[in-house]
Amino acid sequence: MLAKQPTIIRPLVCINRKRVLSSAGEVLVATGQEVNGSEVVAHADLHDHHILVDVRQALQVKKIEAVMALLSCKVGERLEEGDIIAETGGFLKRVVRAPMNGVVTAISGGKVILEVQGRREQVRAGYSGVVLEVLHRTGAILQCHGALVQGVWGNHQISSGLLMQIGNDATSELDPRFLTVDLRGAVIFSGTLRNTEVLKTLTSLNIRGLILGTMAASLQSLAMEVKYPILLTDGFGDIGMNLAAYQILNTNINRELNLIADPADELTGTKPEAFIPLPAVGEEPNDVLSLKPGRIVRILSHPYQGQIGEVLRIHSGKTKLANGILARTADLRLSDKKQITIPIDNLDLLE
Repeated sequence: MLAKQPTIIRPLVCINRKRVLSSAGEVLVATGQEVNGSEVVAHADLHDHHILVDVRQALQVKKIEAVMALLSCKVGERLEEGDIIAETGGFLKRVVRAPMNGVVTAISGGKVILEVQGRREQVRAGYSGVVLEVLHRTGAILQCHGALVQGVWGNHQISSGLLMQIGNDATSELDPRFLTVDLRGAVIFSGTLRNTEVLKTLTSLNIRGLILGTMAASLQSLAMEVKYPILLTDGFGDIGMNLAAYQILNTNINRELNLIADPADELTGTKPEAFIPLPAVGEEPNDVLSLKPGRIVRILSHPYQGQIGEVLRIHSGKTKLANGILARTADLRLSDKKQITIPIDNLDLLE
């Protein structure tokens, strides 16, 4: 059977997460200690040093010449943290940003070297949980029990706050009429977003985070610039949020939520996450699952994008699709009992 790394959308799990400094420093927590998402677990005073940014790996571009054509910086240029170093084009573009303030001192082999002035680096827990293990001079491994919703896109910010909803269902568009000062300090969720002004208004309201099912692709650049985390459970477009994620969020309104909007990375398996700590003991999810009959999957392509179904059958060999392409396919039963055939590459395995 085909093996896939699942996307975890579960009402109760036990997860271990590593939180570490980029270089050796001082760890501020002890084994067995309870921490909240905003707590600093380690810090370090960084002296002038150099950072290597592997643009080629981050963009997943094979040819060095192609990487060089995507660079937005040059040797001698001063970059601020978050400035774009390189980016791809296309609908789901990849962006590499400066991890901190620095000067570009060299560009070679698809890599950029930044000279960084000394500063204090802090790493926050991000998640509310218990310190499972202290890592010598670098950080800690946390063990956390609660609800977990993994997404497909994040803007590289983290925060925590009380969860609040705007809208009535999983497809509701985030309505600017409901943006009031009552949202200050909250993590809000809604189905979809198309309005540029909403992101700007949310910044002025000092919200702690935003979870959406989908968002207009035209808002991606602005979403990368805001100072609060944004997580998309289903990507770019306007279909809204898958029901599995929506149901978990909807049943945990007014609870604390940790929002870790790390960009999705196929190489490391990292995905943006919304975690809700709960006073219960969960089971560890599987890192890899086989795609077989009975598994629950999410469809990633139109016209069924975002819908969830059960795998009925995996076809042997390849099937000729309506567009003439040959692909491995599976038969699914959707929530409305409709049965369809979908290419396996267009399925996201849920855990």
